[in-house]
Amino acid sequence: MYLSFWHKVPVVRMLIPFACGIGLSMFRHLPMNILIAGMVASLCLYLVTFIVIKSYSYRWLHGIILNLFLLLFGWLLHDLRDARLAADYFTHTHNKQWIWMRVTEPPLQKTKSIKLKTEVIGITDSSGVTKTATGKLLVYIKNNDIKKLPSYGQVMLIKAYSIKDIAPPQNPDEFNYKRYLGFNQIYYQAYLQPHEFIITDQEKGYPLFQFIYALQDYFKQTLHTYIGSASETAVAQALMYGYDDDIDPETMQAYSNTGTLHVLAVSGMHVGIIFIILGWMLKMLDKNKKLKLIKLSIILLFLWAYSFLCGLSPSILRATVMFSIIIMGDMLARRTNVYNTLATSAFILLLIDCNMLANVGFQLSYAAVLGIVFLHPLIYEWLSPSKWLTNEIWKITSVSIAAQVTTSPIGILYFHQFPNCFLFSNLLIIPLTTLVLYAGIILLLFSKINIVAIIMGNVMYGLIAFTNLTVKFVESIPYAYVNGIHISIFQSILLYIITASIIFYFLTRYISLLRVAIICILFFCSLHSMRYLENRLQERIILYHVPKQFGMQAISGNNGWLYIDSALWTDKEKIKFHMQQHWWKADVKQQQIIFSDSSWNELRINKHLFAISSIQHMEPKRYPKVDYVIWRYPPNDEQLKKLGRSEHWLSSIISVRQAERIKKRGAALNIPVKFVGDSGAIQLLLHSYD
Repeated sequence: MYLSFWHKVPVVRMLIPFACGIGLSMFRHLPMNILIAGMVASLCLYLVTFIVIKSYSYRWLHGIILNLFLLLFGWLLHDLRDARLAADYFTHTHNKQWIWMRVTEPPLQKTKSIKLKTEVIGITDSSGVTKTATGKLLVYIKNNDIKKLPSYGQVMLIKAYSIKDIAPPQNPDEFNYKRYLGFNQIYYQAYLQPHEFIITDQEKGYPLFQFIYALQDYFKQTLHTYIGSASETAVAQALMYGYDDDIDPETMQAYSNTGTLHVLAVSGMHVGIIFIILGWMLKMLDKNKKLKLIKLSIILLFLWAYSFLCGLSPSILRATVMFSIIIMGDMLARRTNVYNTLATSAFILLLIDCNMLANVGFQLSYAAVLGIVFLHPLIYEWLSPSKWLTNEIWKITSVSIAAQVTTSPIGILYFHQFPNCFLFSNLLIIPLTTLVLYAGIILLLFSKINIVAIIMGNVMYGLIAFTNLTVKFVESIPYAYVNGIHISIFQSILLYIITASIIFYFLTRYISLLRVAIICILFFCSLHSMRYLENRLQERIILYHVPKQFGMQAISGNNGWLYIDSALWTDKEKIKFHMQQHWWKADVKQQQIIFSDSSWNELRINKHLFAISSIQHMEPKRYPKVDYVIWRYPPNDEQLKKLGRSEHWLSSIISVRQAERIKKRGAALNIPVKFVGDSGAIQLLLHSYD
């Protein structure tokens, strides 16, 4: 009997409803009893229909019921993995005094603080009783006069009152850091001074991870010793084992803008190289089945060891699980369908950690591999180069096109940009980084042989320096990339439907697929046009919440006036995090920057007059009848009275204590006062269809 492609990939058919259930659970929780009852009912219904209705023509009914069961299973699994549901979750104890926690990763040094990921192991209550507890905490320690830092596995004590909720986004369209951490089961954080924690003598680390972190530190020192330059060493670490925290933001942004950021994330390419090298080194074991079994077992062991070394990131886990399934299939002398293999690896990873579905790396990794597996053979057939060099160039080009087609909607959704020069940049960067990887492996393997290590270190330095220069050169090409593209999740789904419909139309010539594509294109364009018209008519004022900084945006149509501190304007990372996505969504094209650190300013928009104070305690030249006053310093009672008819906005330069005093004084004088520290940015819509 002929089996269609859809019947040959049962794991793919199971993965889709299971993943949909997880995705739905991320946005809406349902009571456990409803989910369990639904699963039991669907399972019973499936068994009954399977026994009673045996006609093949009703197989669609079995499929619907089974898909419903898998969807509810995914929904329930994600809800059950919520750490806050555990009976011993640390916030469930109300009279806690001390929190005991172990450090789960090596400390990360930042400019002003030290970041620690920790796991709660116990609580001491007000009566002095200590009991076990669970949960994760993000801890920041102010980076000044720290005599000793906790290392991986060490147990710390902190006061319970220092633990705070993670704040939601404080500005419109700001990155939702709270939701991001929530996907990693982190819901609370603590900001500490060096004297506000105690490092105990207890060690609760796992020996395997202690060995891995020690090995990473040894690799870091070795690379730094023989490469020399900090910038090149940072890129080498990212290429070798995925540690990218030391890369400077400019270099990271350059790789992102040119569409080559994937080379800095350990992925299938890295695992594939390890696989090829080990296969070549152990080729002599292919003589018989027993020796080949030993060879495959060694390769499997090394792949997982490398995966642990790289911190078990989603991209390398995907690649390692996929190669493991392929290797085990080879051991059992069974050929596997590549789509089933891909789906099986995703299913296994989601069973282990269903929150991985929300990980951008996980999404991009599977999208890229799906594109390479499905589209690359089709694209590669377009040309038939006769020369070896042109054939290799076309291979890289066709792989880049395939991966870009399937990852672009996700990339645009999260990063709001498209690399126009991705073909050119990948053609140069992929071979260069592959050479860096080979040189790095030789350097680490023969680091004790000084002459070999020196040579490989110089080779790596030259290759990485040239790679960085190439990336920055491509980035500097006019129109090398387009940024500021803003689409919704629904629009990204529409892009995938459009892409899939067009591809399958050319493969099958079914005219209905072309109709689907046209309808989705019209729908996508309609949504875009609606937002375009809304932005053309908008008039709004936004006082941003940027800790200890001032930023206020006035928007009229596509024109903007940004009143900002000169210090904040130079901090591109803060601007990118707190403001830039809002500008992109509001489609601000003409932005006028106004530095008003030392003088008062007035702004009139849609018959409303705004007065923006200076950053210093100085009186305005006059006290006009303004509608709104934006304060960059704490006003005194006399100033409040003189501008009493106005609504007063307090910027985030003003401290919480000062703001509370001003609000109380304003209430006594019957003067409206708002503070950005209360609920985030203050936004006034003067004319908008939002």
